[in-house]
Amino acid sequence: MAVARLLASGHVTRYRNAKIFVPMGAAGLPFLLGRLKRNHTITPKIADPAEALALLYTDSILHDPRALRFIVEVIGAERVMMGSDMPFPIGDEEPAKIIAAAGLKADDVASITGGVAQKLFRIA
Repeated sequence: MAVARLLASGHVTRYRNAKIFVPMGAAGLPFLLGRLKRNHTITPKIADPAEALALLYTDSILHDPRALRFIVEVIGAERVMMGSDMPFPIGDEEPAKIIAAAGLKADDVASITGGVAQKLFRIA
């Protein structure tokens, strides 16, 4: 809810240079994008959620390759980075497996498994 309100407020698009990271597949917002877009259509002064969502970053902690595929389709691999949730018990002990199982293109896999993190954290 908090991130949906942040999208609707226009802050994400207004401060587009900010690097905003929303864990767990962008908090499920890609699955609600249709509903958020409908609200944008019928409610004056609500910012475009699709434009804002495209500016967020997220991780691969979804525990389901189908969900990861969908997140990559909606947000783009250039906005997803590998995560593990470790050391928490729900963490993924082998986070590369979900990425391999998602059936993504090689350049998307490269982006998720290091490219995005290198860009965001300015790692050579």
